[in-house]
Amino acid sequence: MRILFYTNVILDALLWREPHATSAARLMTHVERHRVTGLLGATTVTTIHSLLRRGAGEQRPHDMWPAS
Repeated sequence: MRILFYTNVILDALLWREPHATSAARLMTHVERHRVTGLLGATTVTTIHSLLRRGAGEQRPHDMWPAS
């Protein structure tokens, strides 16, 4: 099964926004465990990136985590 995640579902899980945080996190756990395939729209990726940049201030999102 494939699920297209709406931007707010991702933000609910990442920012633990109630009342939907638990459901959003549960869905993401199913993706992590390969029970379903999670898909993101291009605008979801750019929106989250923009919010991370705004929240990080001077520091850019890709500078916040060590390179893998």
